[in-house]
Amino acid sequence: MPGRARRPPDRRRAHHLRLRASRRLSPRRPERADRARARRSRRGSRAAAPPAREAAPAAAGDLAVAGGRRRREAARARLEAGDPARAARRDRAARALPGRRVAVQRSARVPVSVVVTACADSPALRACLETVSQQAAELGGEVLLVVNGAPSALAGAAASELAKRCDRIVFEPRVGKSHALNRAVDEAAGDVIAFTDDDALPQPGWLRALGAPLLAPDRPAALAGCGGPVQPVYPPGAPDWYRPLVERRRTSFLGPRHDLGPQPLDYSLDPADQTAAPLGANCAYRREAFAAHRYDPALGPNRTTRMRGGEDTLLGKQLLRAGMRLRYCPDAVVRHPVEPSRATLAYVLQGHFYQGIELVRIQRALAERHPGAYETLRKIVSLRRRIRKKLRKGDLDDVRELRIRLAYHCGLAHELAPAFVHRAFGIAPPAAAED
Repeated sequence: MPGRARRPPDRRRAHHLRLRASRRLSPRRPERADRARARRSRRGSRAAAPPAREAAPAAAGDLAVAGGRRRREAARARLEAGDPARAARRDRAARALPGRRVAVQRSARVPVSVVVTACADSPALRACLETVSQQAAELGGEVLLVVNGAPSALAGAAASELAKRCDRIVFEPRVGKSHALNRAVDEAAGDVIAFTDDDALPQPGWLRALGAPLLAPDRPAALAGCGGPVQPVYPPGAPDWYRPLVERRRTSFLGPRHDLGPQPLDYSLDPADQTAAPLGANCAYRREAFAAHRYDPALGPNRTTRMRGGEDTLLGKQLLRAGMRLRYCPDAVVRHPVEPSRATLAYVLQGHFYQGIELVRIQRALAERHPGAYETLRKIVSLRRRIRKKLRKGDLDDVRELRIRLAYHCGLAHELAPAFVHRAFGIAPPAAAED
């Protein structure tokens, strides 16, 4: 067959030997040598292949490694050794990427870390940071600000101003306060981790009173956390019915409010008591408490799911069920201003709807008995009938109370049987207010 003439077997072997010798003598990149060794091991050479020529050593003090990944890591280490700013930028970028493991230098261990989470800069956030930074300095602690967003969420001027009022700023890009709180637990350097809201106003002596039981040398071994009162500051012009609605319970998401009385006491594990846990705006826990339990991402304020809370209640109940003790400290006071938009009937109805969803999720997480779907649907039908009767009579105050109860039970039904509820009753989440 016409074509290129084949060399005799002895000449072909000599040609391959010369070609192999020339390749051994030519300089190779480390990853090419690594791939060549892998190919030889896979196909099993008939004759023992000569060892690959070692790569020339890199710059002084560096180790020449084989393999693309290790070579890139060595090159990055050389660059960062000569440019500390580059290493710092890499650390900040790595902190903003969830799930990426990278060695980052953390602060030395301190007695207490105060955690404040926020989505953006605000005057209330700056005032809160100034207050907690002074109290943390008195105890030799730190203030950690966790921004629930990418680094672009803070402009340059805002970031510099906030950096003056706290020790560290960490970014958590996953949406949801629970993700930000869990990130804060990983980043905090304190033996005790205290939490408050970005729009809260801790009162003088708050941190000392809240952390004293947890920092005492003779503290009980089972004591894992503390909580304190949260007092709402009502806006001018709030409706007359709003304040009685908030203060008729010891704990309410409206406000928010948390007040168990003037005496110290232990939180009790009572399934019927939905207030048996510290409020997220005023609580502190020992670091060991987070070894087995974290904040549930299915709960807590979230811009995407529009959930309002529940992550603090679930964590507190999980710790109590694990045999730990939680202490109520009446002297650790936090005041919480109420935004005018929250003192409206629309916000109250939306909040009770999502509170129904939160209750079912908490009870499912704790394997507790929750209301059945059939009973909840019967309650919805009954409340609708009563509302129609009250409207015909003109009892508007009673109508408001019944609408609040109806929104709560609609939330229960939405979580228990969403498909059936949407099809049979047309119940869907109320329009959420803009952030």
